[in-house]
Amino acid sequence: SICVSVCVLCAVAPLLATDSQDSARIARQSRWDALFDWNFMALPTVAYQPETDWAFGVAGVYYYRLKNAHKTSDLSFDAAYTLRKQWNVNVASVNYFERNKRWLLYAKFGFKRYPDYFYGIGNSTTGRLSERLSYSSDNVSATLQPQCYVGDHWLVGANIHFRWERPSVAT
Repeated sequence: SICVSVCVLCAVAPLLATDSQDSARIARQSRWDALFDWNFMALPTVAYQPETDWAFGVAGVYYYRLKNAHKTSDLSFDAAYTLRKQWNVNVASVNYFERNKRWLLYAKFGFKRYPDYFYGIGNSTTGRLSERLSYSSDNVSATLQPQCYVGDHWLVGANIHFRWERPSVAT
């Protein structure tokens, strides 16, 4: 199957986030740089799959610092709509809190109406599936993960996940 996806969200975006220590550098920046808020970046997306046809959307990220936080927090998003009237929206965030420089909260919320086709399992699939099985679902999902650093490199926390789904199958 052919699957081509184009989504450019630069990995250098975290390097562009600013904080209070950079205020002197910001004051000296050029007029061109002054036109942009480098804490926010959004880019168009284009994708193609046989199941969805062409999809168009946007993906982006916003970087910010909570009061007295030790790390930069972020809010990322992506949304896509296909020529076959399918859609997918996701919003995720990682927030770092000030208390002992140990706490963070990861959250993700998603809504989608998107298809999937089942062609069989493995190379030995016989003609029993002469027609592909089309599966589609409307679903909403939410994830919350409060976490705490234990030591310098270990995290302990909970994973709270909710998912609602309404599937439909057509041949």
